[in-house]
Amino acid sequence: RYLEQAGVTRVLEVWNHIPGALAAERYAQRLGVRRPGHPGEEYLPELVKLADSAEPMSLGPVFTVDHREPIDTAGLLAWLSEEFGD
Repeated sequence: RYLEQAGVTRVLEVWNHIPGALAAERYAQRLGVRRPGHPGEEYLPELVKLADSAEPMSLGPVFTVDHREPIDTAGLLAWLSEEFGD
C-alpha cells in the first residue's frame, strides 16, 4: 500500500540469501566493534532462526545473492541493467 501511495509502479528486489549459521558466525565476528544499541551475543540464536526462515518479498523480479559464494557483482549489474532497460 505504501509503495502505491509513493507512486512506485515497479519493484526490483536483490535478495541476500545467507544461511542462519553463516549469518550468526559473521555477526559474532563483529561483536567487539558494534556500536552501542546493537544486540549482543544473546541475539545469535534468534538471528539463526530468522535467517533460516527468511524469504524474498517477491513483489517483482528477484535477483538472489548467495552469501555462501563470492558475490557475482557482474551478474547483478547485468541483471539490473536488463531490468531497467539500459
